[in-house]
Amino acid sequence: MLWGKDNQLWITERQGKNIVKIDPKSGKRTVLYHFENTFSAPPHQGVLGLALAPEFLSGKGENYLYTAYKYNEGEKIRAHCSFNLR
Repeated sequence: MLWGKDNQLWITERQGKNIVKIDPKSGKRTVLYHFENTFSAPPHQGVLGLALAPEFLSGKGENYLYTAYKYNEGEKIRAHCSFNLR
């Protein structure tokens, strides 16, 4: 969970397979991205973390958001760690 420059809480939902933001004043929850193929079984499951690039939502450069998640690729379980929110 992170506090964004937009005064919103940015959260990953491990089992829900989502990246969401929450307005702490109104409580409004907005799903920004849902990971369809995320692997959701123990031990390291789902969407696992979140980091925002230093210039995220600053109007400069790209809005890069980094997350780690597990996904299925055939019979193998893989991990991926970057994401560009446009």
